Amino acid sequence: MFDKEFDHVESTVDHSQYFTSTATPSLLMPGSAPSQGLRYLTDSDLDYLLWGLGVAASGGGGGWLLAQKMIAQIKEEFPSARQRPVYDPNSALDTDYGVMAGGIGAPSSVSPGTIFKFADYIQAAIRAYRRANPSQRINAIIPVEAGPINMLLALYTAWKFGYKVFDCDGAGRAVPSLTNLSFEYEDYPIAPVYLAGTKDDEPVVGPVLPAPTDAVDAEGKIRTNLPDYGGSAGLICWGQTGAQLRASSAIKYIISSMINLGHPLQSYHTHRACLLSFMRQESSYSVGEFRVTNYRAVPA
Repeated sequence: MFDKEFDHVESTVDHSQYFTSTATPSLLMPGSAPSQGLRYLTDSDLDYLLWGLGVAASGGGGGWLLAQKMIAQIKEEFPSARQRPVYDPNSALDTDYGVMAGGIGAPSSVSPGTIFKFADYIQAAIRAYRRANPSQRINAIIPVEAGPINMLLALYTAWKFGYKVFDCDGAGRAVPSLTNLSFEYEDYPIAPVYLAGTKDDEPVVGPVLPAPTDAVDAEGKIRTNLPDYGGSAGLICWGQTGAQLRASSAIKYIISSMINLGHPLQSYHTHRACLLSFMRQESSYSVGEFRVTNYRAVPA
């Protein structure tokens, strides 16, 4: 996904109202005990997750080296595992309401100095959505894809602003388009779709209008209007209840799966024979001989 239709937005609207830094109340009280359907990510979990996402992304989903820096920043801002909850999608409550949230735009639009601004963009989009739909309480985020940047961005946004984040995504890997996501095949609509970003150092947020009818329609409208948001934006869409998430075809437990995959990858990456053996054992297809060139580990 990292590879506004202003005719409908009054020019006098002060978009900065949606970009406040005030966090929503935390969903977890300090000292609360782990419960069924809830996992807290440790430092090791985050490290393993990065390795797993590097493989699942298949070369997309944002830069792995940038994701290393994101992991370091996440550990600094949320030093305790208890500040990093991830929820079981099959335990979603009927009263939960989540939106798919992530960043969209060219990979060149993100850097260590800008990537976490996308969390504020997502929050601004959620605030604008809430204002237009006051009866709808968004309390959860659903990751877009299993790419290093968008997955970590979903986690960071949820932990910063107090949302639940569910252990699932729409593809089980990184994808180039909204049309490749499982959400497209559910019975709930993609709209409302909201974007938020900055243009000429000014905050901009608004709905994609007319409301897209499907992912193909949304993809065209979003890509056409991204320049109005500075070339990249925070995106929310595919709002769904907890019941709809439980019944959906979302790729469930993808975060846990990537952690489980990343552990041996981190352990074996310097041992060619062990890595080949592991990949053959875990894959349902044949893994042939290969050579890794120009490999270097960069400290976070």
